[in-house]
Amino acid sequence: MRSLLKSISRFFQRLLHGGSRSSSRSASRELNRPDSRPDSRPTVSTVAGSASIAAIDPAVPSALRQLLYQAIYELPQQKRTHAAQVGALLRQKDRSFSYEKYNFAKLLDLLEAVPDLVALERVDPDPGSPSSAPVYYVRPTTDVKWLLTDTLTRYDSADGWVHMDSLRRAIATQIPTFSAQKYGFTDFSSFIESRSDLIEVKADSPSYVRLCPSTAPLRVVSKPRRVSPSIRQRSGTRPVPKPPSHTILHLSRFAGFSPETLHQKVSDLAAIALRERWYFGPEPPTDFPHPILKSYLRYTFIRLQHEQKVLSSTSYKYRAFNTGLLDRLLRPIYALLTQQSNQTWDLDFCIPGEGSAGKKLVAKFTRLPVAANYLANPEQAFYHLAAGAPEVDWRHVVQDNMERLPSAFIEQYAPAGFTPRDTQTLIGPAFHSYKREFAEALDADSIAYRNIVNRLEEALSRTLLKTQINYKTAVPTYYPKINSIDLLLPICLVDEDIADCAIVARREPSGKYIGHTILTMRQAYNNARLICQLDEHWLSRSMTLSQEDFDDDDDSEEFVTQDDRSTEDDSSDEGIEVTSGA
Repeated sequence: MRSLLKSISRFFQRLLHGGSRSSSRSASRELNRPDSRPDSRPTVSTVAGSASIAAIDPAVPSALRQLLYQAIYELPQQKRTHAAQVGALLRQKDRSFSYEKYNFAKLLDLLEAVPDLVALERVDPDPGSPSSAPVYYVRPTTDVKWLLTDTLTRYDSADGWVHMDSLRRAIATQIPTFSAQKYGFTDFSSFIESRSDLIEVKADSPSYVRLCPSTAPLRVVSKPRRVSPSIRQRSGTRPVPKPPSHTILHLSRFAGFSPETLHQKVSDLAAIALRERWYFGPEPPTDFPHPILKSYLRYTFIRLQHEQKVLSSTSYKYRAFNTGLLDRLLRPIYALLTQQSNQTWDLDFCIPGEGSAGKKLVAKFTRLPVAANYLANPEQAFYHLAAGAPEVDWRHVVQDNMERLPSAFIEQYAPAGFTPRDTQTLIGPAFHSYKREFAEALDADSIAYRNIVNRLEEALSRTLLKTQINYKTAVPTYYPKINSIDLLLPICLVDEDIADCAIVARREPSGKYIGHTILTMRQAYNNARLICQLDEHWLSRSMTLSQEDFDDDDDSEEFVTQDDRSTEDDSSDEGIEVTSGA
């Protein structure tokens, strides 16, 4: 009886609300008559979509709208998705789903009933094609994920937190027809809270939200992407706008700097920053005296992009970020980027209100950018001894990164048939050939491999014992490639009191640690210096070693052209390697 009443109710609701859909179907049939086609190519036409896309069909219950929204949330708006795939996505979200359950005769009837959620398109086959059945495609009418990300990124909030009402008004400004009800939610708060994958609710004040830590676009696109409620008849594929870029860019790539220009800008920063030793060895290198500061600036810029702290002026002609450094009067130093052309920017370091750049900074930005934050969770700064020793990828450490181990150690534990050489004299193919020779010899000499790993594990065990006595033994470090905060664990191989290299340990969701790679002392120092200025401890030894004791900074990846990039090998080191230019 209840089923009969629902069917009758559905029939009358379709009579009341089906006028626009009926006329749309009639128009579609008229457009797709053979004699009305401009040529013989497949014809694409709108099946669903009225002038008022904001109208909500009451015949579609909220539970179904919410289910459909969750199913199409990740669908790409820049290309069409076959309608049958939407049915499969609905069943993935709800195993009990069927269109009959909601009193629809077929899936297309369901999709026609929600033109405010999906744009349904029909493609008729070529007259000469053996198939006579039309094909249906869908696109989300609004890219909700992009809309929320873009709106929160644009909002003028120093700490990223935005009040729900402010967010709702900002979205309504971009899309006046937006409502939480069309997505199956009773109110805006419920709609926002459902996106825990994207949005974080403030624990002590649920009225405030912000984006979860994620890759954010450096350049903001000015208009939200929506599918037009009325897609015109056309042949071929419909051109769609490109999605906003979420690429994290190097400072040189973004600003169009040459290596020489980058060196000059770094020298400008060193001239006004609080005095600090920005080089390794007793004397600064003659070619460029600030290698540590260059590394600091490059990767600070990456971290700030991840944290959405590279600000844009209203005209987008200026960008600004906080360097995290102080001048000699202990005032924060800011970077001001001024657009010169579509591909190039100028860069000045300044103090607010001081000099031409400092005055522009204050005049063009309603708020000043804040510094990078690496330790939002203080627990990241400490090694949790209760988790035990890290499980280390020793094969990657030993075979793939043997040049990072001290040469005296390699000479002592060299596998049979391998002759250690000075890697400083090897470049390009000769260097890679040398590493292959080592790996092949190690594969053939299991005893040598076991001895090397045993020695490394013994050194790591001593480090964990030292960490029990002094928690500062484990040093927090930043990995730009995946925006990760890890810990450096010193490894003493030649002298038990002097670190030769460092294991990078990352805590996993299970609570255990994995040792992903090994770094030279210089690499370890560069990464750790991103987080804070380093006091006297085991990392300080790297400052006493001459610049020639390390490989030179390799900027090749940062300055490589796009054509060169297409031919590059993808087998780069997964670990944290500041010198790789990654």
